[in-house]
Order: sequence, then structure tokens, then C-alpha cells
Amino acid sequence: MQRLAAKEAWEKFYERQPRPWGGAVLLPGLPLDVRVLELGCGGGRLLVPLVKFDKNSSTREIIGIDHARSCLKDLHKDCGGILVQGSVTSLPFPDGKFDVVLCRHVMEHLVEPEREHAAAEIMRIVKPGGIVRFAAFSVEDARVGKGVKVEDGTYLRGDDILYHYFTEDEARFLFKGGKVVLCRTLRWSMKVGRGRTARAVVEAEIMK
Repeated sequence: MQRLAAKEAWEKFYERQPRPWGGAVLLPGLPLDVRVLELGCGGGRLLVPLVKFDKNSSTREIIGIDHARSCLKDLHKDCGGILVQGSVTSLPFPDGKFDVVLCRHVMEHLVEPEREHAAAEIMRIVKPGGIVRFAAFSVEDARVGKGVKVEDGTYLRGDDILYHYFTEDEARFLFKGGKVVLCRTLRWSMKVGRGRTARAVVEAEIMK
């Protein structure tokens, strides 16, 4: 069976389950009076709390972008006009527009040339002195290896969605020209059936 294009795969994913990820979200501490972009806002697990429940949200301009129209349609009732349809590899914003870019669990769904292109686009739209907050699954995560291998550390699952698992060094060197303020691996275990599964995420903060 031929693989679906990435956008079509995500459209189908969100048509099946518009809000696929539940649970509590730790809101990132953001400065006041800034312009914020969340890449791959998806089902709104982070974007909706940022807009609706952060007591300081009125002091910020917060925009969400995703290339799947199906998730944006569902989010519109909660986020209104702050939603944009577009691709992380060709961001529809001028240079230096954003103070903060939230790039959480986006890069892991791209192959290497796309990751490099997306990182360059992100650095283009961040203001000098601005911050990129990055998160992606780690090579220490228990799900590494699930699916068909398409490149080192990257696997295509049955829903035609790619997953790349990052090392800390990959995160450090992905955003060319940026200064790494923080890079770490967060580890925890999650109950699955009668056992527990090891989970791990690489987090980084990069200053332009």
C-alpha cells in the first residue's frame, strides 16, 4: 500500500479524533507583552489552555498554526481568529515576527531534510533575542523502533505518520545560529496494562 502524504495522513488522524491527547498540561511560563506562535497546534492541548486559562493571556498575542484543516475547524470555537493553516517548512510570517516559538512534538514528524528546513524557517521568524522552546521524543523512549524504518531514528507507523526520536546533540545543533540555553532529557514511566513503559522527551530552549 502506498504511503499517504503527510498532510493527508494528519487530516485523517484528526477527522477520527479531533482532540486526541487529554490530561493536564503544564503551561510554559511566558513573559508578558510578547507575540507567541505555537507550531503544530493540533488538537489544542497546549493552545487552548494558553488562550483560555492563562491569567496573563490578554497581555500576549498568541497564534497557532497547523497544516491540517480538520483540527483547525474543531479548534476555532475555542481559539477564534488566532489560527493559521500552514506548513512548518514554509511559515507564512515575516522575518523576526515572534518573541517566542513553541515547537513541541512537531519536528519528530519530519524527515531530516524537512527538519533542517523547518528549523531554518523557525529561526527566520524569531526576533533577535527571542526564544524557541523545543520538545520531541527521545531515543530513550520505549517506542523507538515501532514501525518501518525510513532513516536513522525515524519510523513510519501504520497510520502513515512519521516519528523521529532525538538525541540531545540533535536538538542542540538543529537550530543553526541559535544559542542553546537549556537542553535536557525528561524521563518517566507510564502505566500500560499491568506493567509500566519508559517514556522520554528531549527539551531545549534556543535563543536567537
